Amino acid sequence: MRQNPITSDESKFTYDINGMNVEYLVMTIDSTSQQQNFKKSINWIKETYNNPEEVIKTTIDDKKIRFEGSEQNLICLKSLGINTCYDARYTIEVELKENKYKFTPLSLSYRVLGSQFVPSRTVQVDFKDGSMYYKKNKTIRTLYQSIPSSIENLFNSLNNSLNDYIKKESIESTDTDTEW
Repeated sequence: MRQNPITSDESKFTYDINGMNVEYLVMTIDSTSQQQNFKKSINWIKETYNNPEEVIKTTIDDKKIRFEGSEQNLICLKSLGINTCYDARYTIEVELKENKYKFTPLSLSYRVLGSQFVPSRTVQVDFKDGSMYYKKNKTIRTLYQSIPSSIENLFNSLNNSLNDYIKKESIESTDTDTEW
């Protein structure tokens, strides 16, 4: 079950039998306007993704950005000693205010390829319930051993990257020395 959001620069997402620990994270950035945070977030997307115009799904000027990305080999299943990895797609929303932003993972899915006996299907990761990856005794199933940490690492690394970019840009924009 999702808990209340965490507001801290040192907060992070975790994923376990109950799903995601929080729905979103609120990150604080000193001395930045809502417009600056919006512009820096758009610039981060442009620098992070190969096709930013395809990644950005929605923007509301100076308030909100919704984007969709993909990660190769994010979800790995281990069966009979063999790892099989699948690419994943995710959707994230970033809402911006003065001196802070809200980072909300909206969805995460991966496509399991079919065989001659089983059709291909898309698996939607449930952020409210991670029990499908765990046994009744609450230990993780061997098949899904790496999935919780993969989910955590994906969203934490994206959030940290955005946070670092906005803070770095804030420091650089206040620096008066623009020489090369």
